[in-house]
Amino acid sequence: VDGMPPEQEFTDCLHKIKSGFNLLGELNGKINNPAASDFVHSLFSTLAFVCSHCSEALPQSIIAPLLTPQCIRLLSEEASSEEDELWQSLGDPWNIPSTKWPEEDENIPTYTLQFFDGWQPPEVTAEPPPSAPESRQESPRPLPSHQPPKSAGQNTQQSSYAKWKRPEERQKRHPVEVKLCDMCVMYDFISRNQRELTVTKGEVVELLDKSKQWWKVRNNRGEEGYVPNNVLEDGDSQSYEEIQASPVLTRKSKPAEVKAWLEHMEFNQITVRCLGVLSGSMLLGMSREELKSVCPEEGGRVYLQLQAVKSA
Repeated sequence: VDGMPPEQEFTDCLHKIKSGFNLLGELNGKINNPAASDFVHSLFSTLAFVCSHCSEALPQSIIAPLLTPQCIRLLSEEASSEEDELWQSLGDPWNIPSTKWPEEDENIPTYTLQFFDGWQPPEVTAEPPPSAPESRQESPRPLPSHQPPKSAGQNTQQSSYAKWKRPEERQKRHPVEVKLCDMCVMYDFISRNQRELTVTKGEVVELLDKSKQWWKVRNNRGEEGYVPNNVLEDGDSQSYEEIQASPVLTRKSKPAEVKAWLEHMEFNQITVRCLGVLSGSMLLGMSREELKSVCPEEGGRVYLQLQAVKSA
């Protein structure tokens, strides 16, 4: 289109937006006025503008950098309904956290920030120890005659006192969700977006918030998300042993166990028939393309479930 930047500039901009989202995931809770959440909406606004002016297929082809779990969590908590709709429309490269991509996949590209003027961000290694400003060391302020000189230990102690805040104040600034109780999962639930959490029948989760119809829980891997309250039951009301465990897929699973797992995950009969003859090792070793060629209708969904199994 006449007057529009070349596609390479759109590509570079989309790479930088993903890098910006990852950076906000790291900075969340560490910066204020503006906070990381404020920048999330700013980046989504930029992303919407770029997506509306570039080719429709370009944003979904931007794989690197993969979004970190901290970034995914921040976007899930802060994105508005319009932003969430845009985010979900961009496909797997923008929605699957880096920890759930296969580590052995050599086709996943890497990305290094580059700027047109040649500037590179400084490499951050470790946080330097706090020190007094240089200007004070070069030209110290003279002490009044009636005050004795202070030792270095006294200066350090006063600096620590100046930064100290009462526990109540710290708690207000950084609220921490406290577990209400343990809940037992009565039915399987598969998440449909990044706000929800996949849970399995028989699993025990920590209840964090039950103020809405969907309750927020945390699993034993530290992952948090929302599930329907009717799939949960108070752990004290029923013995965990009474709940029949769901089929589990591992690399040692036999074809019969693989078939039971596929049926339990409610894949259609064609998928069960095509993949139920494989061992667990063979199924978990299949790529997305191989699964889609065998099961065009559900290959993508099977792949996502297999990534969840691998990351568990």
